[in-house]
Amino acid sequence: MKIRILFILLSLFNVSFCAGTTAENTQSNQVITEVTSQQTKPLRIILKLDDLKALNGTCAFKPILDYLIEKQVKAGLGAIADYFDNTSIATLSAYINATNGSGDKIFEVWHHGLNHVDPEFKGTTYDYQKAHFDQATQKIITYLGVQMHSFGTPFNASDANTSKVMSEDPDYKVFIFPSIDAPATTKILNMDNRVNMENGTGNPEYSYFVTNFNNNKTKYTDYMVLQGHPNSWTTTTKKDQFKQIIEFLILQGCEFVLPYDYYCSLTLLAPTNLTAQVVSATQVNLSWADNTSSEYNYKIERSTDAENWTIIGTASKNSTNYSDNSLSVSGGLYYYRVYANCGIKSDYSNVINTNEYSAIKDVKGNTCVLASIIVKKNEISIENITDKVLLHIFDTSGKQMFVRELKTFEKYMFPMKSGVYFVRLSNNEISQTEKVIL
Repeated sequence: MKIRILFILLSLFNVSFCAGTTAENTQSNQVITEVTSQQTKPLRIILKLDDLKALNGTCAFKPILDYLIEKQVKAGLGAIADYFDNTSIATLSAYINATNGSGDKIFEVWHHGLNHVDPEFKGTTYDYQKAHFDQATQKIITYLGVQMHSFGTPFNASDANTSKVMSEDPDYKVFIFPSIDAPATTKILNMDNRVNMENGTGNPEYSYFVTNFNNNKTKYTDYMVLQGHPNSWTTTTKKDQFKQIIEFLILQGCEFVLPYDYYCSLTLLAPTNLTAQVVSATQVNLSWADNTSSEYNYKIERSTDAENWTIIGTASKNSTNYSDNSLSVSGGLYYYRVYANCGIKSDYSNVINTNEYSAIKDVKGNTCVLASIIVKKNEISIENITDKVLLHIFDTSGKQMFVRELKTFEKYMFPMKSGVYFVRLSNNEISQTEKVIL
């Protein structure tokens, strides 16, 4: 991995002297570290689980869905629309709304036909296919409240009419296992890369899958699609075989993704030009350039060591800013980065680092004097002065480097070597000292 690190140091300390108040800095020091790197992407696994049904308050998928939630493993669920009713939303709402630790949906419901007859989408007329396709879409909206975006025919059997019908509905973007690929002009993603995990329909087999996986991992380096039929996994043995497959893939470092999320990721671009303004001891405002339209939202991560990161917030689609109001009042060193999210991460933005910040507390005086101490790489500047103050700058040994009376509304610049200094601002009422680092 090639990494180019550009350090742009900009540290802002604002000192506010107000009678009988605790003043907080309105701007503070900011260090921007820009990192340009190509993230290594893991092999992505798309679970294509066919024949989802939920009638009369029951659903045979539930044990498998519970396991996948426990393991935080994403899966696509192929719904046969005629097998849903008014009880379906109560039966499946917890699964439809299930999210992982990053707040992303664990399951995607996809279109698997109206009634799963053979044939339904191959060798039948355009009008027949159109009616089945549209009715299935509407039934899932009615019974589950879900607009589907991916489609896979029963028995993976389709023809040119199928592609035409699908392309006429702008909500559908992914065609899973088409018999005939949808033409490029439709801008539909033809999702293939099939790797069998069932040795015969409804029979998941761990050793059989591992052989197939190893035979295909150099061929399918981006993603694999694994088809399964949980309605047929009625024995403990079959469920355990599936679980072994999942555990194997987790140990391989694979990333489980949803079909439509994968489609969106193909045009997902990272945010750039991440910047920050430290508003106070407990607030940092972030801003960035939005470079994509494929994101569902933006995720903001924070760290204290630039190695261990935590998601601290989510910004909506097309956002370009976020305010972090959760900092410790005691101050400290914080790093930030942002990524565009569609259930799959974009590359990260540049990383910014806010240097140590100290709030001004228990300032006394009958007048309010405001001055900004701006710390750059080799310079300390004082500006935004609203009353005459006396400046002292000391090094860590106590040696006085500068002393000067500062006039209102003037701007002063003091070239300095790298190091730690103490800046004191005072008038005839109060005195305040700030530690700064160049």
